[in-house]
Amino acid sequence: MNAPTQRQQTIKINKLIKANENLLKEVEFLKDQLKWSRIVSAQEAELKNACFFYLTHKGLYTEWYNWHSRRTTERILDEIKKTFK
Repeated sequence: MNAPTQRQQTIKINKLIKANENLLKEVEFLKDQLKWSRIVSAQEAELKNACFFYLTHKGLYTEWYNWHSRRTTERILDEIKKTFK
């Protein structure tokens, strides 16, 4: 007499239906998030490209690159000096 009754089966089916509906809602939500993350990622790449082209057009990229390289070299030399002290 371990067979589930009709009521127990109905309750179990209703729980599974509810769980399925919740999973479908979550899948839709995640699809929407993925869509927006792709849009944001594309916009970020566009912005980076636009900034890079602006800097190169104005001749500022070379100045920045030289400053950045010099600053990086100074940091490395400072670290080397600290290790020998």
